[in-house]
Amino acid sequence: MAIKGKRIIIKQTIREDLENIKCLWNNVEVMKWVGFPAGIDQNINDLKEWWEKIQQNEKTHHFVVYTNCCLY
Repeated sequence: MAIKGKRIIIKQTIREDLENIKCLWNNVEVMKWVGFPAGIDQNINDLKEWWEKIQQNEKTHHFVVYTNCCLY
């Protein structure tokens, strides 16, 4: 399921999104605004494990938001 607008897409996170999440969560310029001034320092294996745990619980979901510069 995805919600699509002219400038954004909001969709449930899939495995292919993990690399983008890794870049975001490790970006100190972004993460300082949400309480992590040094980033979260996640590697792709950590994120895969995190995502797999989410997939195992039908009541837990994670979503990504892409702007028009990132739409695929």
